Amino acid sequence: MGILSTTLITSGSATLIAGFIGIPVGAFLASRKDTKFLKFGKLLVRTFYGLPPVVVGIWVYLLLSKEGILSQLDWLFTIQGMVLAQVILILPLILGFSWFAFERIEREFGDVIKMVGPSDFQAFKLKVNLAKKGVMQGVALGFGRAIAEVGAVLMVGGNIAGQTRVMTTSIVLETSRGNLTSASFLGIQLLVFSMIIMIFTFDLKWNFKKLKLGDSPIPKPTKLNLIKVENLNVEFDNKSILENISFDLKGGEVLVILGESGAGKSTILKSLAGLIEYSGSITGVPSPGLNGTVMVFQEQIALTKYVSQQLSLASYLHGLPNCAFNLLKSVKLDKLGDRQFSTLSSGEKQRVVVLSNLAFKPALLLLDEFTANLDGKSIEVLEKMVNEHRDAGGAAIIVTHNANQAKRLGNKILYCHRGKLIDEDNENAKILLSGQWSG
Repeated sequence: MGILSTTLITSGSATLIAGFIGIPVGAFLASRKDTKFLKFGKLLVRTFYGLPPVVVGIWVYLLLSKEGILSQLDWLFTIQGMVLAQVILILPLILGFSWFAFERIEREFGDVIKMVGPSDFQAFKLKVNLAKKGVMQGVALGFGRAIAEVGAVLMVGGNIAGQTRVMTTSIVLETSRGNLTSASFLGIQLLVFSMIIMIFTFDLKWNFKKLKLGDSPIPKPTKLNLIKVENLNVEFDNKSILENISFDLKGGEVLVILGESGAGKSTILKSLAGLIEYSGSITGVPSPGLNGTVMVFQEQIALTKYVSQQLSLASYLHGLPNCAFNLLKSVKLDKLGDRQFSTLSSGEKQRVVVLSNLAFKPALLLLDEFTANLDGKSIEVLEKMVNEHRDAGGAAIIVTHNANQAKRLGNKILYCHRGKLIDEDNENAKILLSGQWSG
């Protein structure tokens, strides 16, 4: 067996095994609540980034030797033993980078993913797609460390010609013989070989398939029965955010919550969506996703790269007929299907986000400042979508600072001030409705 092929088999196998272990474990740990135990785990993983190869070599040698607990495997001075040593060496790198990449995705996209109602496996796939750059950096770093490592493979593999000799151990052998020119040439070969592997596996631009824009009819929303909220309370760090919030909503209605910044409006929406803990009673709110509850957040967040993919989420996740083309056509954006979401204007992004949520046939739309900082034309288009949703039997709850929008859309208007609902006759409510915003 050639030195190059042995190098690739050893380091490549170790990287694949460490990836199969480290990536899903990193995703799982990122989804857990940050506890003292997990904080210590992060510290431990970072500490093992600098794990000395010779120490790993000693450990694995002792495990595989005649008196070791893995002696029956008979892996000492074999490629399998070398792979085991490299897996131990690079697993902390891949696990750590995956953990921190998925943690960022949980922080920035976690709530959005929950609201489309995916299965656990579908949620994992969405997170992998979003976290792939950070994850691949960890995999690339792990592979780089494996292919350049010499101490562990030398101790465990024995540098046997034609069996366990790899590029790095060959360099050590030539250096010990005084053949520095040959050693340098082998070093250059190793760098070129590593660069080729990186180009063809990690640094290529992955062109994910753009989905065709399906032309199925736009589905009608699911009719909502009755939502009842009684004495809703929310606390963060022993501080009251919401206090005794009560209201009801039925299909064919739009409820607008008007209030100044920090009044607790968005917290009401997140409580209804099940994204935060609360006390009190909330009944009648459908589950997230298909035929249920969807939420449009203040930030214009897409879960996919292309517009066509974002509008096809309901079809992909729940098997609905793909109506992406007709959704875009309904707002005169049918030429944007092949565009990347990041290249759209703010108004276009928000229309795409709202459209992708409407594809789930929701009974309840939760809209958090969904027209903030948009031009008049974009606001008109988005408000028309809300009216059509209501007229078809769905319901919506809108959080806004815009008093005029509240008057245009709201069948009911609630006034929120410092975490409490106030009466229309309250002085603060009059200020809110007049447009003279309180801070």
